Amino acid sequence: MPFISLLGALLLDLDVILPVRGQFDRLLQLYSDFVRHQLDGGEHRLGLIAWLAVAVPIILGTWLVFCLLSYFSPVLGWLMNVAVLFGLIHFKRNADRMSAMAIDLRKDDLAEARATLASWRGMPGEALDASTLARLSIEQAFVDVHRHWFGLVFWFVLLPGPIGPLLYWVALRLREFWAESKRDTSPAFAEFARKAFHWIDWLPQRLTAITFAIVGNFEDAAYCWRSQARGWPDSDTAALLSSGAGALGVRLGEPIVMNENSEYRPELGTGEAAEPDHLHSAEGLIWRAMVVWIGLLLLLTIASWFGR
Repeated sequence: MPFISLLGALLLDLDVILPVRGQFDRLLQLYSDFVRHQLDGGEHRLGLIAWLAVAVPIILGTWLVFCLLSYFSPVLGWLMNVAVLFGLIHFKRNADRMSAMAIDLRKDDLAEARATLASWRGMPGEALDASTLARLSIEQAFVDVHRHWFGLVFWFVLLPGPIGPLLYWVALRLREFWAESKRDTSPAFAEFARKAFHWIDWLPQRLTAITFAIVGNFEDAAYCWRSQARGWPDSDTAALLSSGAGALGVRLGEPIVMNENSEYRPELGTGEAAEPDHLHSAEGLIWRAMVVWIGLLLLLTIASWFGR
C-alpha cells in the first residue's frame, strides 16, 4: 500500500498542476501565526506548548479521518494517502526550477537567472556570476528535494497512514515560520521549533546523504561528509550538502560576494568549481537517488506480500 500510494502521488506531481496545493502552506502559516501571537512570551516552554498546539490537532485530526475512511473502505484510505502526499510532495517543482536555471545560464541571461534564484532561494541575486548562481542553485536543489521528497517518504514509510509526512511537513514549516523568518518571534520561543525539526530530520537527512554517495562518487562523498560537514554552519543541511557535493565531484559552499558585501561559507566538495552544466549532473544524481528509494520500497512491498 505505501508503494502504490507513493507512486500515485508521484505520477500526479509530475503531470497535474493544482493551485489548491499551495493552500496547505497558507493555511498552516495563518494558524501558526495566530498561535504565535497568542503564546510568544519569550520563553522556551511556551515555544514547546505552541508547537504542540499546532502539530497535534493537525496530525490527530488527519489520523482520525484516515481511520474513518479506511474503516468504510481501504480504497478511501488509499485515496487519502495519495491526496496528502500529492499536497506535500513537490518533486517536479524542484526539477523545473533546476531546468529553468540551466537554460538561463546556458543563454547567458544572468538577469533572469538571478531573478529565478531570488524567487527560489529567497535571497537577492544581484551581481552574482554564473558560477555562483549554479553553485547556489545546486545547493538549494539538494535541500529542496530532500525536504519535499526524501524526508516525506521516510516518515510515510515509518508511520502509518498520512501522519508521517504530515509530521515532517509541520515540523519543517514551523521551523521556517518561527525560527527562520523575519517575523517578530523571540529566539527562546522559536528554539523548540528548530530543535524539533533537527530531531525529526536527523535520520532522513543522513539516509539521503548515503543515497547520494551510492549513486555518485562514493569515496569523495564519504570523504567530504566526514571532513567537511562539521564545519558547515547549518547542521540540518551539513551531511546532505557535503555528501552531495562529493558525490557530484564539484565544489559547493565557498564565500558569496555581492557588490561590496561578502558572506563567508566554508568549502564543500572536491573537484572543479560549479558551472551551469553541473546543474544537469545534479539533476541526474537526484533522479538516480529517487529511483533507488522507489526500488527499495518496491522490494519491501513485494517481500511483505510474500511474507503473508
